Amino acid sequence: MTAVFASNMLPTPPFVVQNVIAGAVRIPLWKFMLGTFIALVPGMLAWTVFGDQINAALEDGSKVSYWLVGAALILLAAFIYLARRWLRAKGF
Repeated sequence: MTAVFASNMLPTPPFVVQNVIAGAVRIPLWKFMLGTFIALVPGMLAWTVFGDQINAALEDGSKVSYWLVGAALILLAAFIYLARRWLRAKGF
């Protein structure tokens, strides 16, 4: 699951090749699907929560909520910090 998550977080296309390799090394389907889902969650949350802000910024910069942008940066920093701690604890 961790390997699938890590490989899907990297912007290295084509993802089809990664999926074929995952099948070739016989990663269990539930681990593959869970890793893929966890890798997709940050992008889905970003577009869901901040899609309106991105649209407002593209149309008119004065409509942007800078509090929301600041909160997003703090959440991103916290996620990176916690992920690095978790990976260090796992021995990566």
